[in-house]
Amino acid sequence: MDKMIRCRDIGPECVVEACGSTEEEVLRKIGEHARSAVYEGFCDRAGSEETVSEECAECYDQCDECLDECCC
Repeated sequence: MDKMIRCRDIGPECVVEACGSTEEEVLRKIGEHARSAVYEGFCDRAGSEETVSEECAECYDQCDECLDECCC
């Protein structure tokens, strides 16, 4: 059976769908689509499992209230 994922199934209001014969193929296709949505910005990592690199940690702490961009 084919595999499928729809962007809107995971939250955003996006109509893109990716289909394939394997999960890996579907993830590759949706990953290519997701790359088009990546942009420069400040990530609020509070409560997230993502980590801030050591060289950025001090700057990140200072930029915690910065809404426009991080200084690192």
